[in-house]
Amino acid sequence: MADLQQVQAGRGTLTEDQREQLKSLQKLDELMRSSEQALDRALADLGRSYAEMRTIEATPELRGRDIDSLRALDESTRRLSDLAAGYDEVFSGRIRPAGS
Repeated sequence: MADLQQVQAGRGTLTEDQREQLKSLQKLDELMRSSEQALDRALADLGRSYAEMRTIEATPELRGRDIDSLRALDESTRRLSDLAAGYDEVFSGRIRPAGS
C-alpha cells in the first residue's frame, strides 16, 4: 500500500489496476483496524467479567449474583472466540513468523 501511495504522490497518477489495488488495500486496512478494536473490546469485557467473578467469590453478600456474572462471562468468551475464529479465517493464508 505504501508503494502505491508513493507512486501516486510522485507521479500523481496510478493505472486503473493500481487504483483498484490501492482501494482494496485501504478497505482491508480499515477492516483490520475495526477488527482490532472489536478484539480489544472483547478482551476488556472478558477481563472485567473475570474481575467481577473474583470479587463475587471473595464477597459473601454478592454470591447470589454469580449466575448472572457467569452468563455475562460466557457471552464475552463466545464473542472473543468468534473474533479469534474470524482472525484465523482471514489470516490463515498469511505466513506467520517463526515461533508464532
